[in-house]
Amino acid sequence: MKNSNVAIDQTTNEALSEFCTRTKLTKKDFITISLKYFNDYAINPSKHEKPTQEIEKMHKRIEDVFKFIKAQERDILKPFLVQVAKSNIEHKDEITSLRNSINLFVNKNIEQNKERLILEQKAHQDQIKILQEQKEGLLKDQQQMRQIILQLGQTLEEKNKGIFDNFKKILK
Repeated sequence: MKNSNVAIDQTTNEALSEFCTRTKLTKKDFITISLKYFNDYAINPSKHEKPTQEIEKMHKRIEDVFKFIKAQERDILKPFLVQVAKSNIEHKDEITSLRNSINLFVNKNIEQNKERLILEQKAHQDQIKILQEQKEGLLKDQQQMRQIILQLGQTLEEKNKGIFDNFKKILK
């Protein structure tokens, strides 16, 4: 490859020579590396006097992404989790309340009529079995809700990672 000459003033030449001595580069290598750097990062050195301004813009964009994520967590995820927790507590209290009511009823009837009590106990045992089956169903529902919440969390995390990766690509 044929070399060419570049004309620069004496002050610039001295500054370039000093810089190249410090960095142990030849002037030719410096120009080649600098040109590659400006091309790779789409920087126009006449317009981008301070790279820190560009870095500040990137930091601002990253902060905006984090603000968006926090807003999603505050506005969507946390209220959803609160509702799920309340629902679980409500179901647990209903089952406990029903069980307590049945036990009180059975105890009163034992004193009044033992024969009647035997028949009623059987009926109540059937009800308890139904309630236990319902409880098992509710526990399964609760477990499914937990899995859905975990999946939603994973999905949100994946989307946030995707957004963050996209911002990284945009910022490059």
